[in-house]
Amino acid sequence: MSYYPNGGYQSRRSGTGGGCGCGCNGGLAPNQPVYHMPMVKQPMYQPMMYPQSTMTKLIDDPTPSQAALKLLEEAVAGEKEDRIFYQQLIELAPTTTEKDIIAGIRDDEIAHFAQFRLIYRDLTGNELRNQADPTPEEQPLSYIANLRRALFGEMAAVKKYRMIRAELSSKNHRDTLFNIITDELIHIGKYNYLITLNKRS
Repeated sequence: MSYYPNGGYQSRRSGTGGGCGCGCNGGLAPNQPVYHMPMVKQPMYQPMMYPQSTMTKLIDDPTPSQAALKLLEEAVAGEKEDRIFYQQLIELAPTTTEKDIIAGIRDDEIAHFAQFRLIYRDLTGNELRNQADPTPEEQPLSYIANLRRALFGEMAAVKKYRMIRAELSSKNHRDTLFNIITDELIHIGKYNYLITLNKRS
């Protein structure tokens, strides 16, 4: 397809031999230089590359990953211990406001355990076994020491939950893990607030 009605792009570009076929020089004065249109090089399409260490399953695969199952089992392994820990932490909290903050975190964690169990059942068709009642551990005497323990526990949980999410193929399951991870990050902020509050008092 020609974008020039008189002689086409080649005759306009040459400036010789009568660009329009009538013996003229295409409207150019004698010895006037002809400027050639530069060729624009289109960039080549580069596919998006995902780092191997953070690559998630982008295509649904009904076969559950053994790594995902193992991590899910580990995620709920300390459920009962965590409930006891939170109850003791609530009892150590010096104010009603702090007790309410910690109780809210505990309630979130209970919901997370239930969600992990549902994902495990979806993947395997089996229920995770209930564990034996743990023996309560002797808690540190300091309330702030318990807060630090809880803070670093939340940080470790975020790392583990990211690994679980990377092994899941279902969008619904991965969305659930995203929400759980978001909750854990909020918990980290709350624990930092409580630690700072008690260091100033």
